[in-house]
Amino acid sequence: MIDQAIHVLTNSPVLLLLAAFLLALLAYALVKRLLKMALFVAVFLAVYLGLLYLLGHPMPRVPL
Repeated sequence: MIDQAIHVLTNSPVLLLLAAFLLALLAYALVKRLLKMALFVAVFLAVYLGLLYLLGHPMPRVPL
């Protein structure tokens, strides 16, 4: 079944272009969502560490 789908896609340039476009769109959406999540975590950590500094609490230590 997958062999047939690959055969159809490789024989039809229009379908191959459409499949490549949809795959690129999916990858873009995934990267965009991951970047938003990383930005949210970075802002949250900055606010948390800033509050710890302003309130005079000790900073958490990261074991290396």
